[in-house]
Order: sequence, then structure tokens, then C-alpha cells
Amino acid sequence: MEARSVTWLHRGGAEMASYRLRAQIPSAYCNDESRINATGADISVFAKPHPNDLEVLRQINARGAKTVVDICDDHFKHPQLGELYEAMAREAHAVVCPTAEMARRIRIYAERDAQVIPDSWENRGQPHADGNKFLWLGHQSNLKEILPYHAMLKKYDMTYCTGPNDLIECVPWSTAAQEQLLRESNIVLLPNAEETYKSPNRLINAIMAGCFVIGSKIVINKEFRHFCYLGPVKGGIQFSQAYRHELNALVREGQRYIRMHYSREQIGAQWNTLFASI
Repeated sequence: MEARSVTWLHRGGAEMASYRLRAQIPSAYCNDESRINATGADISVFAKPHPNDLEVLRQINARGAKTVVDICDDHFKHPQLGELYEAMAREAHAVVCPTAEMARRIRIYAERDAQVIPDSWENRGQPHADGNKFLWLGHQSNLKEILPYHAMLKKYDMTYCTGPNDLIECVPWSTAAQEQLLRESNIVLLPNAEETYKSPNRLINAIMAGCFVIGSKIVINKEFRHFCYLGPVKGGIQFSQAYRHELNALVREGQRYIRMHYSREQIGAQWNTLFASI
């Protein structure tokens, strides 16, 4: 079969995780005809749909090309975005999402099945978890997950890396800052307060960067329970101190597992399989 050209349409910049993980990486590890924000492609992938994308999708469908909608956030009840997400999910030739829970929600609201294709990792390093440097990193909208522990964490060597906010002193987030802090830190705290449909990409990335993760017991994280601490933050810190000499081995086990199930090559192959099906 002749290779078809593919474009990922993403309206945000490189600072957005949805751009890096759901457009930049897949397009680089998919077929040789993949581009970002190109026109006239045989297949167009809408990564993180924006309000004017529905009309664009309809124009592409009208000229006989194929469309794919990648849905990472449950905006189906959002007052401005709900109708857009539902319409795009219904009218695209295929729908993709990063987790089984998100696929379940798409089935409810858009009444169709979605292909689950997860995120890969961005940073990579040897295990270096045997220390007391703690890190939280994420979008400023997710600060609610770590702020309840802020007072308790003041007695630890704790760094926060996030976007502009008035709530906490932090290192301004950038891809370079993320890479450096993951290299310098030992343990990443992710007491995830987000919905269970969210991708565990921060957990995956922290482990692949060489850090031990203290996370939460939400369903999406249970897959990683054998090499992370999933439970209360205080208990996780106590565990990391009591078993410090074992943390690097746990991280190494986690890296092996993630390489087996979340490699960029595997994810690119999943996208190729999807494209071949439409």
C-alpha cells in the first residue's frame, strides 16, 4: 500500500505537554510522511481540539481525506468546549485517547469507540533515587494536588517547577528546567488529584529520568505499583528514607517495564496501525 501523508494539527506551542507528547513524538516515530501543522495531507490528526477545528475537520472530510481526533481531556461537559468535542468525536474517521478511562467516557458522550494510544517519555537517565532531593513538577492548574502538603514539605529539600502563579515559590517551568531538575532530584512527588482519565505521563517520565516516584492510588497508576510508592505522601517519604538503598533497583525495574510498554517506536507503530485501518 502506498504511504499516505499525515499531519498533526496542534494550535499550542512547544511548551504544551499535549504538543510534545501527542504531536511531536508520534509524528517523529510514525511513517516518513508525518508532519506537524501541514496542509493537504491524506490524514489529519487533531491534537487537543480548538474551537475552529470542527469547521476544518468538516472541510477535510468533504475533500475525501481522513480525520482523527485525539482527546486527552474530558471536556464533554464544558460549557464552551463540550459540543465541539462531541461533534468532532462523532464526525472524525477515528478517535484516539491516552487511557482506557478516557475511552470509556468517549463511549458515553460520543457513542463510539476510541483507540487507546498512551504517551511515551521525554527525559532519560540512570537511576539516582538514593538521596533526599524532592521535586514536584506540573502545570500550574495542577498545583491543587501538592498545595495541601506544602507546610509539611517545608522541612525537606523540596523544589517546585511550574508555570506562573501566586501560590508557591517555584522554578519557572521549561523543557530545559524540567530536564535539569529531574537530573538533580532523587524523588518526584505526584499526589495526583486529577481525574482518573488523565495520562500518567509525568510518572512515566520521572521514572525514565531516573527518579523514584511517590504517587497516588488512582486506578491509572496501579499498573506501576511494583516500582513506585502509591499512597499517602508522608508514608511515601518515610518509605523512601527507610529503604533508600533499594530505590535505584526499583527505578531500574520500572524503566525496564516502561521500555517494554511505552517506547516511542511502539507508540509510533500503534499510530501507523490506526492509520492503516481508516
